[in-house]
Amino acid sequence: MLAKQKSHFSVFPVLNTMEGASGRKSWTNSWSRYNHNGIELNDEGFQKLSEEISLESIETKLDMPWGKQSVTLYYGEVPLGESVELLVLRQGFARQLLPDGQNRWRERAHPYYEVCTSPALYDLVAALIRTQQADA
Repeated sequence: MLAKQKSHFSVFPVLNTMEGASGRKSWTNSWSRYNHNGIELNDEGFQKLSEEISLESIETKLDMPWGKQSVTLYYGEVPLGESVELLVLRQGFARQLLPDGQNRWRERAHPYYEVCTSPALYDLVAALIRTQQADA
């Protein structure tokens, strides 16, 4: 289902539900991950990276598999040989696919970070940074 959606992103953790002893749905700590050649960082990895390079954040609405949503993107410059390159990360939260048979998702409070690789997304972030600097 996620592979059919257009998105600039490649990583989508999904929390699983299981039938509980009482027959009701209950949460487990079981995760499934849709990862199409993406790079996922957990909260600790993101914190370590943010200690090593200066990261700023920006919010924008983007298409996600479950619809248009406000997305927090972190960006910073990373030394790469003799040059400096832009690095963009998306903060996301694990989702639960609701069991009612419809394509509906519920956000859960389990953060993760994706190292973004989409050239179109990098162009968008560069444009947003220029706009932000012009407004300042």
